[in-house]
Amino acid sequence: METPDTVNITTIFRNHAPAYIEKFRDKIPIEHQKAIQDICNCRTDALGGHLDYCDNCGHYHFFNHSCYNRSCPQCQGIHSKKWLKKQTGRLLPAPYFHIVFTVPQEVGELIRQNPVTLLNVLFDAVNISLKTLVKDSKYGGGIPAALGVLHTWNRTLGYHPHIHCLVPGIIVYNTSFENLRFKFTKKKFFLPVRVLSEVFRAVFVRLARRRSPQIKFPQSIFEKDWVVYSKPTFKNTKKVLQYLALYIYRTAISNSRIISDYNSKIKFSYKDSTYHRQRYMTLDAQEFLRRFLQHTLPSNFHKVRFLGYFSPSYKSIYSSLRMELYKLNYYESLESDSDSMNVVTDYSRICPNCKMGTLRTIGHVYFNKKGIFFIIDLSNRS
Repeated sequence: METPDTVNITTIFRNHAPAYIEKFRDKIPIEHQKAIQDICNCRTDALGGHLDYCDNCGHYHFFNHSCYNRSCPQCQGIHSKKWLKKQTGRLLPAPYFHIVFTVPQEVGELIRQNPVTLLNVLFDAVNISLKTLVKDSKYGGGIPAALGVLHTWNRTLGYHPHIHCLVPGIIVYNTSFENLRFKFTKKKFFLPVRVLSEVFRAVFVRLARRRSPQIKFPQSIFEKDWVVYSKPTFKNTKKVLQYLALYIYRTAISNSRIISDYNSKIKFSYKDSTYHRQRYMTLDAQEFLRRFLQHTLPSNFHKVRFLGYFSPSYKSIYSSLRMELYKLNYYESLESDSDSMNVVTDYSRICPNCKMGTLRTIGHVYFNKKGIFFIIDLSNRS
Protein backbone atom coordinates (compact mmCIF):
# COMPACT_ATOMS: atom_id res chain seq x y z
CA MET A 1 0.00 0.00 0.00
CA GLU A 2 1.24 3.47 -0.87
CA THR A 3 1.11 5.92 2.01
CA PRO A 4 -0.55 9.31 1.48
CA ASP A 5 2.91 10.91 1.40
CA THR A 6 4.12 8.78 -1.53
CA VAL A 7 1.03 7.98 -3.61
CA ASN A 8 0.61 10.16 -6.69
CA ILE A 9 -0.25 9.89 -10.38
CA THR A 10 3.28 8.82 -11.29
CA THR A 11 3.44 5.99 -8.74
CA ILE A 12 -0.03 4.80 -9.79
CA PHE A 13 1.11 4.58 -13.40
CA ARG A 14 4.33 2.79 -12.48
CA ASN A 15 2.42 0.31 -10.32
CA HIS A 16 -0.51 -0.44 -12.62
CA ALA A 17 0.35 0.59 -16.20
CA PRO A 18 2.00 -2.80 -17.07
CA ALA A 19 -1.23 -4.65 -16.22
CA TYR A 20 -3.26 -2.04 -18.12
CA ILE A 21 -1.10 -2.48 -21.24
CA GLU A 22 -1.29 -6.27 -20.93
CA LYS A 23 -5.09 -6.12 -20.72
CA PHE A 24 -5.82 -3.74 -23.59
CA ARG A 25 -2.70 -4.14 -25.80
CA ASP A 26 -3.44 -2.95 -29.38
CA LYS A 27 -6.63 -1.15 -28.32
CA ILE A 28 -4.61 1.60 -26.62
CA PRO A 29 -4.30 4.71 -28.88
CA ILE A 30 -0.82 5.90 -29.76
CA GLU A 31 -1.25 9.11 -27.75
CA HIS A 32 -2.19 7.06 -24.68
CA GLN A 33 0.82 4.77 -25.14
CA LYS A 34 3.09 7.81 -25.34
CA ALA A 35 1.51 9.33 -22.21
CA ILE A 36 1.96 6.08 -20.25
CA GLN A 37 5.61 5.78 -21.27
CA ASP A 38 6.42 9.43 -20.54
CA ILE A 39 4.69 9.53 -17.15
CA CYS A 40 6.43 6.33 -16.03
CA ASN A 41 9.85 7.55 -17.24
CA CYS A 42 9.55 11.18 -16.13
CA ARG A 43 12.50 12.26 -13.96
CA THR A 44 14.15 8.85 -14.06
CA ASP A 45 17.43 7.61 -15.53
CA ALA A 46 15.50 6.48 -18.63
CA LEU A 47 15.41 10.09 -19.84
CA GLY A 48 18.86 11.06 -18.60
CA GLY A 49 19.44 14.28 -16.74
CA HIS A 50 21.34 17.54 -16.55
CA LEU A 51 24.12 18.84 -14.34
CA ASP A 52 23.63 22.31 -12.89
CA TYR A 53 26.12 24.68 -11.29
CA CYS A 54 25.20 27.36 -8.72
CA ASP A 55 26.58 30.79 -9.60
CA ASN A 56 26.61 31.76 -5.91
CA CYS A 57 27.90 28.89 -3.76
CA GLY A 58 29.51 26.79 -6.51
CA HIS A 59 27.69 23.55 -5.71
CA TYR A 60 26.85 21.04 -8.43
CA HIS A 61 23.37 19.51 -8.61
CA PHE A 62 22.10 16.66 -10.79
CA PHE A 63 18.46 16.56 -11.91
CA ASN A 64 16.70 13.96 -14.02
CA HIS A 65 15.05 15.25 -17.18
CA SER A 66 11.30 15.82 -17.28
CA CYS A 67 9.20 14.27 -20.02
CA TYR A 68 7.25 17.50 -20.81
CA ASN A 69 4.22 15.47 -21.84
CA ARG A 70 1.14 17.63 -21.28
CA SER A 71 -0.58 14.69 -19.59
CA CYS A 72 2.18 14.45 -16.98
CA PRO A 73 1.37 16.15 -13.65
CA GLN A 74 5.03 16.79 -12.81
CA CYS A 75 5.91 19.02 -15.75
CA GLN A 76 3.35 21.82 -16.01
CA GLY A 77 3.57 24.17 -12.99
CA ILE A 78 5.87 26.93 -14.25
CA HIS A 79 4.27 26.86 -17.73
CA SER A 80 0.92 27.81 -16.20
CA LYS A 81 2.44 30.83 -14.45
CA LYS A 82 4.25 32.02 -17.58
CA TRP A 83 1.11 31.68 -19.70
CA LEU A 84 -0.93 33.55 -17.10
CA LYS A 85 1.53 36.42 -17.01
CA LYS A 86 1.54 36.72 -20.81
CA GLN A 87 -2.25 36.64 -21.17
CA THR A 88 -2.78 39.04 -18.26
CA GLY A 89 -0.62 41.50 -20.16
CA ARG A 90 -2.84 41.03 -23.23
CA LEU A 91 -6.11 41.87 -21.47
CA LEU A 92 -7.95 44.80 -22.97
CA PRO A 93 -8.97 47.61 -20.60
CA ALA A 94 -12.65 46.72 -20.90
CA PRO A 95 -15.34 44.61 -19.23
CA TYR A 96 -15.30 40.89 -20.02
CA PHE A 97 -17.78 38.01 -20.08
CA HIS A 98 -17.18 34.38 -19.13
CA ILE A 99 -19.12 32.15 -21.57
CA VAL A 100 -19.12 28.34 -21.36
CA PHE A 101 -20.32 26.09 -24.20
CA THR A 102 -21.34 22.55 -23.22
CA VAL A 103 -22.77 19.58 -25.13
CA PRO A 104 -25.16 16.79 -24.08
CA GLN A 105 -23.71 13.53 -22.77
CA GLU A 106 -24.49 11.69 -26.01
CA VAL A 107 -22.48 14.21 -28.01
CA GLY A 108 -19.66 14.05 -25.47
CA GLU A 109 -19.46 10.30 -26.05
CA LEU A 110 -19.27 10.84 -29.82
CA ILE A 111 -16.46 13.35 -29.30
CA ARG A 112 -14.58 10.87 -27.11
CA GLN A 113 -14.81 8.28 -29.88
CA ASN A 114 -13.81 10.75 -32.63
CA PRO A 115 -11.55 13.30 -30.88
CA VAL A 116 -9.39 14.29 -33.86
CA THR A 117 -12.37 15.50 -35.89
CA LEU A 118 -14.99 16.51 -33.35
CA LEU A 119 -12.80 18.47 -30.94
CA ASN A 120 -11.88 20.75 -33.84
CA VAL A 121 -15.57 20.90 -34.80
CA LEU A 122 -16.36 21.94 -31.22
CA PHE A 123 -13.98 24.90 -31.40
CA ASP A 124 -15.16 25.90 -34.89
CA ALA A 125 -18.80 25.73 -33.80
CA VAL A 126 -18.09 28.10 -30.90
CA ASN A 127 -16.25 30.50 -33.20
CA ILE A 128 -18.93 30.50 -35.91
CA SER A 129 -21.80 30.77 -33.41
CA LEU A 130 -20.34 33.86 -31.77
CA LYS A 131 -19.55 35.49 -35.11
CA THR A 132 -22.96 34.66 -36.59
CA LEU A 133 -24.95 36.27 -33.78
CA VAL A 134 -22.71 39.30 -33.27
CA LYS A 135 -22.76 39.95 -37.03
CA ASP A 136 -26.53 40.46 -36.75
CA SER A 137 -27.27 44.18 -36.28
CA LYS A 138 -29.67 43.23 -33.49
CA TYR A 139 -26.70 42.01 -31.40
CA GLY A 140 -23.96 44.40 -32.42
CA GLY A 141 -23.40 44.14 -36.16
CA GLY A 142 -19.66 43.57 -35.96
CA ILE A 143 -16.88 41.17 -35.02
CA PRO A 144 -16.43 39.70 -31.50
CA ALA A 145 -13.33 38.17 -29.91
CA ALA A 146 -12.74 35.33 -27.50
CA LEU A 147 -10.00 33.40 -25.75
CA GLY A 148 -11.23 29.79 -25.88
CA VAL A 149 -9.96 27.00 -23.59
CA LEU A 150 -10.98 23.34 -23.93
CA HIS A 151 -11.78 21.40 -20.78
CA THR A 152 -12.70 17.68 -21.04
CA TRP A 153 -13.17 16.30 -17.51
CA ASN A 154 -15.52 16.59 -14.58
CA ARG A 155 -14.69 16.10 -10.90
CA THR A 156 -14.92 12.28 -11.07
CA LEU A 157 -12.71 12.07 -14.20
CA GLY A 158 -15.72 11.47 -16.46
CA TYR A 159 -15.54 12.74 -20.05
CA HIS A 160 -17.34 16.08 -20.27
CA PRO A 161 -15.97 18.27 -23.09
CA HIS A 162 -16.80 21.96 -22.93
CA ILE A 163 -15.16 25.24 -23.89
CA HIS A 164 -14.61 28.23 -21.63
CA CYS A 165 -14.47 31.57 -23.42
CA LEU A 166 -13.23 34.85 -22.04
CA VAL A 167 -14.98 37.43 -24.23
CA PRO A 168 -14.36 41.20 -24.15
CA GLY A 169 -17.48 43.34 -24.17
CA ILE A 170 -16.30 45.19 -27.27
CA ILE A 171 -17.52 44.72 -30.83
CA VAL A 172 -15.42 45.93 -33.74
CA TYR A 173 -17.53 46.94 -36.74
CA ASN A 174 -14.95 48.61 -38.97
CA THR A 175 -11.65 46.77 -39.32
CA SER A 176 -9.93 49.49 -41.33
CA PHE A 177 -6.62 50.22 -39.60
CA GLU A 178 -6.88 53.91 -40.42
CA ASN A 179 -10.52 54.23 -39.36
CA LEU A 180 -11.05 51.65 -36.62
CA ARG A 181 -14.56 51.75 -35.16
CA PHE A 182 -15.85 49.82 -32.17
CA LYS A 183 -18.48 49.97 -29.46
CA PHE A 184 -19.03 48.55 -25.98
CA THR A 185 -21.77 46.05 -25.19
CA LYS A 186 -23.97 46.33 -22.14
CA LYS A 187 -22.05 45.65 -18.93
CA LYS A 188 -24.38 42.84 -17.83
CA PHE A 189 -25.42 41.40 -21.20
CA PHE A 190 -23.49 40.14 -24.21
CA LEU A 191 -25.74 37.72 -26.12
CA PRO A 192 -29.00 35.86 -25.31
CA VAL A 193 -27.80 32.43 -24.17
CA ARG A 194 -30.88 30.54 -25.40
CA VAL A 195 -30.49 31.85 -28.93
CA LEU A 196 -26.73 31.27 -28.76
CA SER A 197 -27.22 27.66 -27.63
CA GLU A 198 -29.61 26.94 -30.53
CA VAL A 199 -27.18 28.39 -33.06
CA PHE A 200 -24.32 26.47 -31.44
CA ARG A 201 -26.22 23.16 -31.73
CA ALA A 202 -27.13 23.75 -35.38
CA VAL A 203 -23.60 24.76 -36.36
CA PHE A 204 -21.96 21.85 -34.51
CA VAL A 205 -24.21 19.22 -36.12
CA ARG A 206 -23.82 20.75 -39.58
CA LEU A 207 -20.01 20.87 -39.35
CA ALA A 208 -19.78 17.36 -37.86
CA ARG A 209 -21.95 15.85 -40.61
CA ARG A 210 -19.91 17.60 -43.28
CA ARG A 211 -16.53 16.47 -41.96
CA SER A 212 -17.51 12.99 -40.75
CA PRO A 213 -20.61 11.78 -42.65
CA GLN A 214 -20.34 8.34 -41.01
CA ILE A 215 -21.18 9.75 -37.56
CA LYS A 216 -24.82 9.19 -36.62
CA PHE A 217 -26.39 11.60 -34.14
CA PRO A 218 -29.14 10.19 -31.92
CA GLN A 219 -32.47 12.01 -32.10
CA SER A 220 -32.26 12.75 -28.36
CA ILE A 221 -29.61 15.46 -28.87
CA PHE A 222 -32.15 17.60 -30.73
CA GLU A 223 -34.60 17.32 -27.86
CA LYS A 224 -32.15 18.49 -25.20
CA ASP A 225 -30.88 21.97 -24.44
CA TRP A 226 -27.25 22.59 -25.29
CA VAL A 227 -26.42 24.67 -22.26
CA VAL A 228 -24.53 27.91 -22.78
CA TYR A 229 -23.59 29.80 -19.62
CA SER A 230 -22.76 33.50 -19.70
CA LYS A 231 -21.82 35.81 -16.89
CA PRO A 232 -20.07 39.19 -16.76
CA THR A 233 -16.76 39.08 -14.89
CA PHE A 234 -16.97 42.73 -13.76
CA LYS A 235 -13.61 43.34 -12.02
CA ASN A 236 -12.78 39.64 -11.64
CA THR A 237 -11.44 39.16 -15.17
CA LYS A 238 -7.96 38.29 -13.92
CA LYS A 239 -9.41 35.70 -11.56
CA VAL A 240 -11.26 34.03 -14.45
CA LEU A 241 -8.05 34.06 -16.47
CA GLN A 242 -6.23 32.52 -13.52
CA TYR A 243 -8.93 29.83 -13.35
CA LEU A 244 -8.47 29.05 -17.06
CA ALA A 245 -4.69 28.87 -16.67
CA LEU A 246 -5.11 26.04 -14.17
CA TYR A 247 -6.88 23.90 -16.76
CA ILE A 248 -4.43 24.58 -19.56
CA TYR A 249 -1.44 23.14 -17.72
CA ARG A 250 -3.17 20.72 -15.38
CA THR A 251 -4.05 17.06 -15.71
CA ALA A 252 -7.48 15.56 -15.04
CA ILE A 253 -6.69 15.11 -11.34
CA SER A 254 -4.04 16.62 -9.08
CA ASN A 255 -1.81 14.62 -6.75
CA SER A 256 -3.35 16.35 -3.73
CA ARG A 257 -6.67 14.61 -4.40
CA ILE A 258 -5.21 11.09 -4.36
CA ILE A 259 -5.93 9.44 -1.00
CA SER A 260 -4.59 5.89 -1.36
CA ASP A 261 -3.51 3.10 -3.68
CA TYR A 262 -4.38 -0.18 -1.98
CA ASN A 263 -5.14 -3.63 -3.35
CA SER A 264 -5.42 -2.25 -6.92
CA LYS A 265 -8.01 0.28 -5.77
CA ILE A 266 -7.47 4.02 -6.12
CA LYS A 267 -9.29 6.31 -3.70
CA PHE A 268 -9.52 10.04 -4.40
CA SER A 269 -11.52 13.04 -3.25
CA TYR A 270 -13.79 15.36 -5.23
CA LYS A 271 -16.11 18.24 -4.52
CA ASP A 272 -19.85 17.65 -4.82
CA SER A 273 -21.06 20.82 -6.56
CA THR A 274 -24.69 20.14 -5.62
CA TYR A 275 -24.17 20.04 -1.85
CA HIS A 276 -20.77 21.80 -1.77
CA ARG A 277 -19.25 18.96 0.21
CA GLN A 278 -16.09 16.93 -0.22
CA ARG A 279 -16.77 13.33 -1.16
CA TYR A 280 -14.65 10.28 -1.96
CA MET A 281 -14.63 7.79 -4.79
CA THR A 282 -12.81 4.48 -5.13
CA LEU A 283 -12.06 3.02 -8.56
CA ASP A 284 -10.33 -0.09 -9.76
CA ALA A 285 -6.80 0.84 -10.88
CA GLN A 286 -7.55 -0.14 -14.49
CA GLU A 287 -10.66 2.03 -14.56
CA PHE A 288 -8.77 4.91 -12.95
CA LEU A 289 -6.10 4.75 -15.67
CA ARG A 290 -8.76 4.51 -18.38
CA ARG A 291 -10.56 7.59 -17.09
CA PHE A 292 -7.30 9.50 -16.74
CA LEU A 293 -6.01 8.60 -20.21
CA GLN A 294 -9.25 9.44 -22.02
CA HIS A 295 -8.39 13.09 -21.43
CA THR A 296 -5.14 12.77 -23.39
CA LEU A 297 -5.58 15.06 -26.39
CA PRO A 298 -4.65 14.16 -29.99
CA SER A 299 -1.11 15.01 -31.09
CA ASN A 300 -0.57 18.66 -32.09
CA PHE A 301 -4.05 19.63 -30.92
CA HIS A 302 -4.29 23.18 -29.55
CA LYS A 303 -6.53 23.35 -26.48
CA VAL A 304 -6.24 27.17 -26.38
CA ARG A 305 -7.41 29.21 -29.34
CA PHE A 306 -7.83 32.90 -30.08
CA LEU A 307 -11.05 33.68 -31.90
CA GLY A 308 -12.39 36.73 -33.73
CA TYR A 309 -10.17 39.80 -33.58
CA PHE A 310 -7.96 38.00 -31.03
CA SER A 311 -6.77 35.71 -33.84
CA PRO A 312 -3.36 36.32 -35.48
CA SER A 313 -5.01 37.53 -38.72
CA TYR A 314 -6.35 40.56 -36.80
CA LYS A 315 -3.08 41.34 -35.04
CA SER A 316 -2.80 44.93 -36.28
CA ILE A 317 -6.49 45.60 -35.50
CA TYR A 318 -6.03 44.24 -31.96
CA SER A 319 -2.99 46.47 -31.37
CA SER A 320 -4.81 49.54 -32.67
CA LEU A 321 -7.89 48.75 -30.55
CA ARG A 322 -5.77 48.31 -27.45
CA MET A 323 -4.14 51.72 -27.95
CA GLU A 324 -7.49 53.43 -28.47
CA LEU A 325 -8.96 51.84 -25.33
CA TYR A 326 -6.09 52.96 -23.15
CA LYS A 327 -6.49 56.47 -24.50
CA LEU A 328 -10.11 56.36 -23.33
CA ASN A 329 -8.95 55.09 -19.93
CA TYR A 330 -12.27 53.26 -19.80
CA TYR A 331 -11.49 50.48 -17.37
CA GLU A 332 -8.75 51.60 -15.00
CA SER A 333 -8.70 48.49 -12.80
CA LEU A 334 -7.08 46.45 -15.57
CA GLU A 335 -4.24 48.93 -16.05
CA SER A 336 -2.55 48.09 -12.76
CA ASP A 337 0.38 45.69 -13.09
CA SER A 338 0.90 45.39 -9.34
CA ASP A 339 -0.97 42.08 -9.13
CA SER A 340 1.26 39.31 -7.82
CA MET A 341 0.22 36.99 -10.63
CA ASN A 342 2.35 39.09 -13.00
CA VAL A 343 5.48 38.03 -11.12
CA VAL A 344 6.75 34.65 -12.26
CA THR A 345 9.63 33.05 -10.44
CA ASP A 346 11.02 29.74 -11.61
CA TYR A 347 11.88 28.30 -8.21
CA SER A 348 13.33 25.20 -9.85
CA ARG A 349 16.30 27.39 -10.91
CA ILE A 350 17.11 28.55 -7.37
CA CYS A 351 19.95 26.67 -5.71
CA PRO A 352 18.59 24.25 -3.07
CA ASN A 353 21.86 24.55 -1.14
CA CYS A 354 22.31 28.30 -0.57
CA LYS A 355 18.74 29.38 -1.51
CA MET A 356 20.19 32.46 -3.21
CA GLY A 357 22.11 31.50 -6.32
CA THR A 358 20.76 30.68 -9.76
CA LEU A 359 21.39 27.27 -11.27
CA ARG A 360 23.16 27.16 -14.63
CA THR A 361 22.99 24.03 -16.75
CA ILE A 362 26.50 23.00 -17.77
CA GLY A 363 26.01 19.50 -19.09
CA HIS A 364 23.57 16.75 -20.00
CA VAL A 365 23.82 13.18 -18.79
CA TYR A 366 22.55 10.10 -20.61
CA PHE A 367 22.64 6.49 -19.45
CA ASN A 368 23.14 3.39 -21.54
CA LYS A 369 22.10 -0.17 -20.68
CA LYS A 370 25.34 -0.76 -18.75
CA GLY A 371 24.80 2.28 -16.56
CA ILE A 372 27.62 4.28 -18.16
CA PHE A 373 26.86 7.97 -18.53
CA PHE A 374 28.12 10.65 -20.87
CA ILE A 375 28.41 14.34 -20.02
CA ILE A 376 28.25 16.91 -22.80
CA ASP A 377 29.69 20.43 -22.63
CA LEU A 378 30.77 20.21 -18.99
CA SER A 379 33.09 23.20 -19.29
CA ASN A 380 30.35 25.77 -19.98
CA ARG A 381 29.51 27.74 -16.82
CA SER A 382 28.16 30.86 -18.48
